[in-house]
Amino acid sequence: MQRNAFVITVRLLLQVIHKEGGSSEVQYRDIVKIIDVKLREITTVLQVIHKEGGSSEIRGACDKSKTLLLDVKDGYGKLSDKVQSLSYHRFNDHWKFISQRVTFLIALINYLESGTLATLDQVTEI
Repeated sequence: MQRNAFVITVRLLLQVIHKEGGSSEVQYRDIVKIIDVKLREITTVLQVIHKEGGSSEIRGACDKSKTLLLDVKDGYGKLSDKVQSLSYHRFNDHWKFISQRVTFLIALINYLESGTLATLDQVTEI
């Protein structure tokens, strides 16, 4: 009898955790989708570097990309407001890949503008 009560208690706890985590997970996923759309736009804008004769358009592409990065920064701000300190590692896999992509795009923009590699400070300030 005690075993059945224990199993029921564990199931109820898991349901509560799943419900709380599920709503947070949906919120995180929605914010990450918005950031991902902006990153895809930036990637599309920067495709000009592969065009023959596209070097004349690089400055404009970098400027437009920096403008779009402001939206990405806002998205990360919303994400940091939503994420509780205890759930960061639980849901980290939702934004790990986009964080790698945004770091790459910032480094690429910096390289196209100055010809140097981006430092950690340059990446974090954007």
